[in-house]
Amino acid sequence: MAYYDGVIKADAPVAWWPLTDAAGAGTLVDSSGGGHAATNHGLTLGETQSPIAGDTTAFNGGTTYAVSTYLPNGLTAASVEAWIYATSSPAIQYAVSSGVNTTDAGIGLYFQNATALCRIGNGTTLGNPSHANALVDNVWQYWCYTWDGAHVLSYLNGSQLGTSVALTGTIPAAGSTYLVTQSTTTNTFQGYVAQPAIYNKALTAAQVTAHYQAAINPPPSGAYASGVGLSPYWARGAAENHFAHRARTAGSLGRRPW
Repeated sequence: MAYYDGVIKADAPVAWWPLTDAAGAGTLVDSSGGGHAATNHGLTLGETQSPIAGDTTAFNGGTTYAVSTYLPNGLTAASVEAWIYATSSPAIQYAVSSGVNTTDAGIGLYFQNATALCRIGNGTTLGNPSHANALVDNVWQYWCYTWDGAHVLSYLNGSQLGTSVALTGTIPAAGSTYLVTQSTTTNTFQGYVAQPAIYNKALTAAQVTAHYQAAINPPPSGAYASGVGLSPYWARGAAENHFAHRARTAGSLGRRPW
């Protein structure tokens, strides 16, 4: 997990909740350094393990959530990411909702039935890529959406999905930032969420891939120095045995929580 943390920190999120807080914690730490801790309203912490070694997750059964002081007001570029494990696919469910309201504003990562969607809005228009049947229940998936001020791109497990959707403008002042729901108990996510983060810039394709690889193919312990500026790519010759040890990764992406 230390390696994954280093990769994320190097890309400077403006809000990042690893959700590795102790079970029963009332406050969820913002590891971005921005001071946007989230208040926990009943989320179950430490429920299961994500594909990130040593990581734990928050579980929402439908009536719990967390809310943060972070707002995306004024952003002209942004990215949102999270690891998710859906246990069912209701009509609409949000993993992250930042400044989202009914006037097409804010940043959201959400799903409608099995369709994956992104909600980045300038107050009048949504940049909303849609990917039918992309959400798979009972499987860990890494989702990321990026907006460079002109186009919104979608990524699943480090690879781009489809084509971009045009969007310009500025995210207006609106709403609050909620984790594992849209607002309090509206459109809550059914399942597990890990490592949600928001950026005030568009992550590059290489950065998105690096975040995914940092989780599923980290270097063996001792093969890197902790801290920022790390790359998830490392010499194969020094780590072939490690890949055998990490063979469980494939299973971890499709296993049921324990």
